[in-house]
Amino acid sequence: MATPVNGNITVDPQITGRNLTLRITFSGTILVPRGVPDNAYVNGSYRDFWLGDNYTYGDNHTGSGSDAGGVTCNNSTKRVTGSYTQTLQNINTYEKPGTYTIHYETAYCGPKGPVKLTRTATVTVK
Repeated sequence: MATPVNGNITVDPQITGRNLTLRITFSGTILVPRGVPDNAYVNGSYRDFWLGDNYTYGDNHTGSGSDAGGVTCNNSTKRVTGSYTQTLQNINTYEKPGTYTIHYETAYCGPKGPVKLTRTATVTVK
């Protein structure tokens, strides 16, 4: 029996002064998007199989992120299991003290197409 397709992310924000750093952990068994080169299974990172991301900081600054490029989930059948932690260093500087809610969104390929995951985290800036 095949391992069920089920991806997960955790978002761990860190504040140093007024600078935000995000540590995101991607894990689970997901389907490899179509359009990923075959050598990516050997040379690539587990993170490369996820479908981009988008995040906002909870203040007036514009969010950031990345897209998945030219890949698709159509007819994806190859499974990959793994875990990868990515740290986004000093991605935002808050202008003033307060409590802010960060929104982080990504997706992975599931049996019926892209599966969107959204996480929120709260930070307090002093």
